[in-house]
Amino acid sequence: MRKPFTVAASVGTYHHPFDRFVDWLEPWAAAHQAKVMFQHGSTRPIEGADNHEMLDSRALLEHYRSADVVVLQGGAGGLMDARKAGRIPIVVPRVPVDDEVVDDHQVVLSRRLAAMGLIHVAETQEELDRLLAGVLDGSVPSRLSSQRPTQGVSEAVRHLSRPVGRPRPTAQQSLERRSTARPSGPSPRVTDDQPFGEHYLRASHERSARSLGSSLRAAVQQGLLGYVGAFVAGLVALRQLSVGQPTAAVTTASIAVWLVYSFCALPAYERARSLVPATRLVAAAGVVLLGLVLAAVTDVPDLRQGLAATLVAAAVHAGAALLNRRVLRRQRTVVVGEQGRSAELVRRWQDDPDIEVVATCVWRQGAERIPAGAIGSIDRVVPEVMGAVARHRATTVVVAADAALTSPALRHLAWAMERVGVESVVLTDLNDHVEYIRPRQLGGQVVLGMRPPNHHLVSAGVKSGFDRLAAALALVVISPLLLLVGLAVRLDSPGPVIFRQVRTGRDGHPFTMLKFRTMTADAEERLADLALYDEGAGPLFKLTNDPRITRVGRLLRRSSLDELPQLVNVLRGTMSFVGPRPALPTETAEYSEWMWRRLHVRPGITGLWQVSGRSRLTWEESIRVDLQYVNTWSLWLDARILLRTFGAVLTRDGAL
Repeated sequence: MRKPFTVAASVGTYHHPFDRFVDWLEPWAAAHQAKVMFQHGSTRPIEGADNHEMLDSRALLEHYRSADVVVLQGGAGGLMDARKAGRIPIVVPRVPVDDEVVDDHQVVLSRRLAAMGLIHVAETQEELDRLLAGVLDGSVPSRLSSQRPTQGVSEAVRHLSRPVGRPRPTAQQSLERRSTARPSGPSPRVTDDQPFGEHYLRASHERSARSLGSSLRAAVQQGLLGYVGAFVAGLVALRQLSVGQPTAAVTTASIAVWLVYSFCALPAYERARSLVPATRLVAAAGVVLLGLVLAAVTDVPDLRQGLAATLVAAAVHAGAALLNRRVLRRQRTVVVGEQGRSAELVRRWQDDPDIEVVATCVWRQGAERIPAGAIGSIDRVVPEVMGAVARHRATTVVVAADAALTSPALRHLAWAMERVGVESVVLTDLNDHVEYIRPRQLGGQVVLGMRPPNHHLVSAGVKSGFDRLAAALALVVISPLLLLVGLAVRLDSPGPVIFRQVRTGRDGHPFTMLKFRTMTADAEERLADLALYDEGAGPLFKLTNDPRITRVGRLLRRSSLDELPQLVNVLRGTMSFVGPRPALPTETAEYSEWMWRRLHVRPGITGLWQVSGRSRLTWEESIRVDLQYVNTWSLWLDARILLRTFGAVLTRDGAL
């Protein structure tokens, strides 16, 4: 009777079950009536096998020696045991499949040892079946002939980041090859000669070989000059204020410790731009001063001068951060995600003064290249993104998360970006709630807490009082200008000077909005004749070169002077200086339930819609912008919009 084919298999870990190992080995063993000894740890047992949770090393080695073939998970310890038993094992390393958490070093180590001829690697079920069949028919060796069974394993582990085997392509060649690859599906796969974890290991090796000049250059880019400048400013202030000892020594040491701690504690991409160190130093100085006052300590020599020097250092650091924000305002950004979503982000951020999209890494097979230096579809997340970051010197990676970007992929991407000092962020669709969502833990999951915007009575009262007082003063100051504009409108074309139109106000209440007339008196009657030329996608009529606009009216629209009579609406309390765009009743009649939220506040003369492109926005985009304002309103937001409005008016941004 023929002796059954024997397999010694081992997963040997309690930390991460590896059920796919069983899914691959169990059918082959059943089909070939193989006798299997399986050390399975926390992985499920193999049906019909001699299953053991864990064996002592002596018993495990004995099983390895007596079996026809050894199949195991690809950890370094298991490989060493198999080699000690005189076997050439078949290794099944963990590779990323769906949401499985993987150990990258197993893939790297297994491929290195396979290139050295020390093991066989099976990364798919088909490869495992082929190798087992080869051992069964004698075409694949499973026993060692070497007298040094552990030779090569220790070296491969110790020198894992150095090239072994066939020559590795250059970074440019590798990038070009990956850019032209066309995967069969959206899920990332570990392919060719460069495993997932290889990039981390190679990056670590390259970092250790960096020159001092590169390190200094990186430190300067991270705002080192601002930190040094703050320290020098503190020393100069101490000297100029003639601060004596020991106050000068204590102050100098405190500033130095604060600067070093802040530089080390902040992520690399925040060091140059963050105001947190300056604000915390000011707060610490305030706490020290308050404590001394409460303790009635008045005999500390040069106390006020020491605190003043500290504030000087904080001010210099804050100034350097603000200067860095201004000079290096545009963040070079790589967008990662599905092709349609990436294209939408590129279009939305095309004119954004703070973002420069330098590359996109898209997921779909055969996707057309999109603007801003798109680099095509990718079959693995980390290699492609790291290549794009290096080529374009990006400072930020934006991930437009979708089903293709699994949790392990995001985790590996975040690790890789952390190693090269690049900020990585995940984009959500909560655009209207960005100012008041807070992440927290709930039942072991990350959730986003929703906190309502700041609609306190005090803030609302301040806004209302400012609106009416400022409107009254403005009407008095600009009254001569109002008279001149009214006269120009009267002389340019027949009809009333003031255009009155019913709009929908707060909570749906109608009101009469006032503007200087910019169209001919029969504009409403001529609207039907121009309906075929409507360029608007929503209920609002839009025509770039509307023939109904008068000569003076076109000038008034470009300069926004036609909206000055709305100051009367603000004085009456039906409008505000800042708010959503005043909507027509025919427009609000088409609102869905969620759109009505934009009527939660009074409409405004200016708003986010005004400083976001005005007439360039589609109807849906204007609704989205108005909802964003309502959901994130604060007095500070109003102040920022007012400041940006002056720039939009001066540049005529989005005016018809």
